[in-house]
Amino acid sequence: MKLKSLLIPTAFLFASLAPLAAEDAGNLLLSLRTDSVENIEKADGTVIGEIAFAEDGEGKALSITQPGSVVKIPFSHFHEMSEGTISMSVQPEVDLASLTHPDDPHLYLLHAYGDQQRYLSIYYNVNNRTIGMAVMNRREPTAYSQARVEWKAGERHHLVCTWTPESLSVHADGILLSVIAWSDGMPDGISEIAIGSTVWGRNPARMAIGEVRISDKAVRMEGASEW
Repeated sequence: MKLKSLLIPTAFLFASLAPLAAEDAGNLLLSLRTDSVENIEKADGTVIGEIAFAEDGEGKALSITQPGSVVKIPFSHFHEMSEGTISMSVQPEVDLASLTHPDDPHLYLLHAYGDQQRYLSIYYNVNNRTIGMAVMNRREPTAYSQARVEWKAGERHHLVCTWTPESLSVHADGILLSVIAWSDGMPDGISEIAIGSTVWGRNPARMAIGEVRISDKAVRMEGASEW
């Protein structure tokens, strides 16, 4: 995967990350409670393979550790969204620094796939030890907003990924970790998202994943800790 990494002028950074007022929070397109099979099925979700539910300090959260397992949720709005936010809580089940490439696969938290040139993913890259959001929309190279993290087993973190017509951003625990310039738009041809693995059931997350929310507005830096 070729990474797109661009330096961003300070003026652009602060202009694009001005805080949202409450009335500008946008429409919540998905609010998936991941604490039971019943709640997954209420969202018309499908469970494939073996899943479990782990304590994450706030209750139960989805745990997928075995290849061949995944939760799939219908979702076809990405290509209509000029901006948006994906939010979830994550709690590693192992120290991320203990994973090594190529022995351990990347850990996929969310994956949406149309084809090899249309996809979106949020995952931990074992090779460079980064958490990030990758997007491809018919134009190479893949845009990847990434940041190095050293999260420990049992630590709960709030992960928020956002996009606007100009940028892709990643926040954790209310702190902006990464922002890159990006203007390719979200991919079409996507009808579902995979939670806890890839759409093929490979690359289990090995992190307990709490409620997943998707909004059609980009939460700005000062609002990321609350969304």
